[in-house]
Amino acid sequence: MGLFETVTAISESKCWFLSLIEQWREARPRPVAITALPVEVPELWSKQTAALPRAASVALHLAMLAVALIPAAAPPKRIPKGFIDVA
Repeated sequence: MGLFETVTAISESKCWFLSLIEQWREARPRPVAITALPVEVPELWSKQTAALPRAASVALHLAMLAVALIPAAAPPKRIPKGFIDVA
């Protein structure tokens, strides 16, 4: 067995992008045949009829928003005339 008998020549190898495309095609998931039958399940999202908790939540959120915005709406305090601001 000679030295160069097991080595492939450069011209026999594939281009890198053809090899990449081939690997991408092999890596894609194949469609799977579903053999399970559908099962009846209870409804998860039923109509909510509790209006009082919803109204209380909206009122609480509006109150928190008002508390957060009221201090920003107040005018700043005036600085006395004899006070020197060095900042």
